[in-house]
Amino acid sequence: FFNNPRALSLNGINQYGSAGTAGFPINDFSYFFWIKPNDFTKGMIFSIPDGTGGQELAVFLKLEGGMRFLNLKLKHKTGGYISVNIPVSSAYQYVVLSRSGSNIQFGVNGGGVSLSNYNGAALNFVCPMLLGATATTGCNSSLTDFYNGQIDDFRIYNKALSSAEIAVLGKPASLQLYWKFDEGSGAVAQDSSLNSKTGALTNGPVYSDDKPSISFINNKSLNFDGLNDYVVNSLLPANGSN
Repeated sequence: FFNNPRALSLNGINQYGSAGTAGFPINDFSYFFWIKPNDFTKGMIFSIPDGTGGQELAVFLKLEGGMRFLNLKLKHKTGGYISVNIPVSSAYQYVVLSRSGSNIQFGVNGGGVSLSNYNGAALNFVCPMLLGATATTGCNSSLTDFYNGQIDDFRIYNKALSSAEIAVLGKPASLQLYWKFDEGSGAVAQDSSLNSKTGALTNGPVYSDDKPSISFINNKSLNFDGLNDYVVNSLLPANGSN
């Protein structure tokens, strides 16, 4: 897991991001990101405009029959699009879109849909990818459908992620507690799992810069004095069954 102090917040009015056209996967791919929407009446999470007012690929919010959905729009080789809706909420949730040949996976928090008959060509990327908006003309002219909400940890891979890889990225329910000990001060160890099991640092253990050399951001470790320092958590299951 990674150090994650912030997310990106977009105002739904005129804020967006853009990337270039080179170096993106055009055949097999995976997109992984977290969202927390504020407005479901509109909102383009990301799009790859086709230069003619449409999109090669787009993921956006929509309301339909009073239900909240995330919609995938992906262009077919012979014209037209596949269009798939999956339910979403206003809480943080992770989204995965992947392609492996003719197989498409699109889901939220580990659920979703699978398609096995996608007849699509390689993505062209004639236009830059847009984050939080799309273009109605050209590549980045007359932008519209601005996203209102938070987005975090946006990743693109040049392969279809396995279910095991997705589970790691999505912090599965089997992860019961994760104390990084990176706070640097204070008497509380924050839980980076989804379970809010904070730890009380008792009798003065201190944060230390002496920590393992590993590839992800690891700011601190916890130093115990060997006398009376310890960490306690009242929310852990007593019988060890969870």
